[in-house]
Amino acid sequence: MLHKVVQVRLYPSQGQQLQLAKTFGCPDWWWNYAINKSIEVYKETGKGLGRSALNAFLPALKKPEYTVCVVS
Repeated sequence: MLHKVVQVRLYPSQGQQLQLAKTFGCPDWWWNYAINKSIEVYKETGKGLGRSALNAFLPALKKPEYTVCVVS
């Protein structure tokens, strides 16, 4: 079986670039935030945080005063 490869280069507009930066930047920011929170809690209590405990932080982080994911 022979497979063909097609390479495509896309040139997004400014609005699309902003949306892509938000889309790919937020998960990276959340990952770093969650690891930092886990390390802090482990140093204080000697126990780590599970997924449900970390997910409990998300509603507070989605409020407008947290604009860490917005790229200007």
